[in-house]
Amino acid sequence: MGITSFAATLSPDMGIAREVRVFPPDGDGRPLWTVAVDIGMKDRRDDRAALDITWVGAAGARRAGTVVRAAGESVERAALLGTGALDPGDDLPWAPRGMSWPEDAEGGAGYAATWIDGPTRRAVRVPATAVDYPPRGTGDDSDPGPSGTASGGGLAMATGNACKECIERDAAMRGWYRPESARRIDASNLAAAGAAEALRLVRKLSVAGVEFHLVALDARGGPDVVLALALDRESGVVGAGLGLEAHPGQAALRAVQEALQIRTLLLDLKGVGPCAAPALPIQREIDRAGYWASEAAVPAADEWLSHVGGYAASRTDRSPSDWTRLVGRFAVVDLTPRLPAPARSLGWAVARVFAPELRPLRMSEAPRWNGADDATHDIPHPFV
Repeated sequence: MGITSFAATLSPDMGIAREVRVFPPDGDGRPLWTVAVDIGMKDRRDDRAALDITWVGAAGARRAGTVVRAAGESVERAALLGTGALDPGDDLPWAPRGMSWPEDAEGGAGYAATWIDGPTRRAVRVPATAVDYPPRGTGDDSDPGPSGTASGGGLAMATGNACKECIERDAAMRGWYRPESARRIDASNLAAAGAAEALRLVRKLSVAGVEFHLVALDARGGPDVVLALALDRESGVVGAGLGLEAHPGQAALRAVQEALQIRTLLLDLKGVGPCAAPALPIQREIDRAGYWASEAAVPAADEWLSHVGGYAASRTDRSPSDWTRLVGRFAVVDLTPRLPAPARSLGWAVARVFAPELRPLRMSEAPRWNGADDATHDIPHPFV
């Protein structure tokens, strides 16, 4: 798909976006282009926070690239809303669950999926409560989130993108809760790694007092996941971003952009009123944002960083050509039928992947079934 198709995706007549807002860079508080999209998630808000964080989209150094990523994000998140029927797969066996959902979730409704194990394919089902997001109810029988869902130009591309995200989130969960396994990245080497744009952003915001800490997280058989922490000591917020790409420079840029995007969100959150650290454990996304915009944020980041290992070069010898092969065994739900017909006509597809050997991103840290038994600290993760 060309850029005109990406731009057309955000047109109201495509059935994805109800409203789109484009913000150009505006000072140190909003250093990136931002494309924010209302896809209807606000209709299922579970909080009364003054700031609505249900809009989706993207932020980036360049307008065109930001529109591309915002379109893809909007499509995949729209497919998770659960507003279109899927095959319930009532007579199919449950897929291997790993840490994707607890056993209790298998007592309810499900969606048909395809289990992929190398060349083997078989029909299975997964719990509906593990797919639909935002969730329609509460409880510990699931911890649904958008991670592991991706869009693309066709189901094969969407599935590959979703597998890449599963690998990234697994590395984030393992690395965050065991920081001793992580390694620092020298930001001054970004230009040599092909990340001149990321280095430009780091230098620009460093002058404004924002500290950047880049960390390499070991990923499943592939290149390192880059974690960027943007510590704003003066404002008291910490933005975090992740990047996993075949090229380390692209991973660094994505992580830095995401960290700055979250920093802007947290500054906006503080702008509508003071943020007190919520009671732990974190159970909602708005509470996670509140924690990393509270007085607890900077000390927590400093504490976490104190346990990270020394400097090491990112691995560049493990660039995959097929992310699905790195995951190996997984179930994939085709969410494309939920998309409006005009969006499907542009070539969009959406896949939701569950990989039993990988840890999904925790949305709530209250359930015990999705906890990290080998965690060396109890600092809530910063991935909002």
